[in-house]
Amino acid sequence: MNNQDYQFDPKIVERFLTDYQDRGMVKWQGFYLSDHTQRIERDAKVERKRAERIKKPPMERGEVLEFIQEAFQKGLRVAIQMNWSDRNQHIPDLIVGLIEGQYQGRIVVNGKLIMIEDIYFIKNGSEV
Repeated sequence: MNNQDYQFDPKIVERFLTDYQDRGMVKWQGFYLSDHTQRIERDAKVERKRAERIKKPPMERGEVLEFIQEAFQKGLRVAIQMNWSDRNQHIPDLIVGLIEGQYQGRIVVNGKLIMIEDIYFIKNGSEV
């Protein structure tokens, strides 16, 4: 299509050129507000999920060591809850993965070095 195919009413064109006010910052603030609202909702969802996490029942050190040995020998995935919380008393996410190795009171799960004494609870990771 060419520009010549369009026919504009000169009065409408004149009115648009003289009376139309671009909303400027109001328009951009609307975009920002939308992004900001989405971010707040996402952060609130993460915070709710974090607050709903509950501490699992504690395990004796012998139980933990026995489960680690079994999981390592059989190549089982594990889910580990650490024996600490953040400064807001929120419990961290479970660490889930295969035990890749163990050395001097530590295990490696998904490339993370974990002190066995810091493990509060451990279970089969396929149940998570």
